[in-house]
Amino acid sequence: MTRKRSASIVWYADDFLSGAFNLDPEQRGVYVTIISQIVSEGAPIEDCDAKNSRMSNCNSRKFRAIKQALVNAGKLVIVDGRIGQLRAQIELKKSQTMLRIQRERGAKGG
Repeated sequence: MTRKRSASIVWYADDFLSGAFNLDPEQRGVYVTIISQIVSEGAPIEDCDAKNSRMSNCNSRKFRAIKQALVNAGKLVIVDGRIGQLRAQIELKKSQTMLRIQRERGAKGG
């Protein structure tokens, strides 16, 4: 069975730590959960507070406040009803490109 999406990206720990140092623990948890959902889906995720709050293990009211704080901090964007994160989307594109190249090479026998 062929996956249509990439389930992994390169995670640059130093970049994450330097970029998220000012987030409180709850914000970091939601941020990492949203990034993980984006990677799992292979694209920005639906902006559904009920679903995303369950995934983040917090109530909808708390999730909305954290999401808005992350948007205000420039960590997330909401476009056309979907939550995105620029770096995750860039890394997904790289991962998908590399996967395509590897498939093409494999089809050629090496």
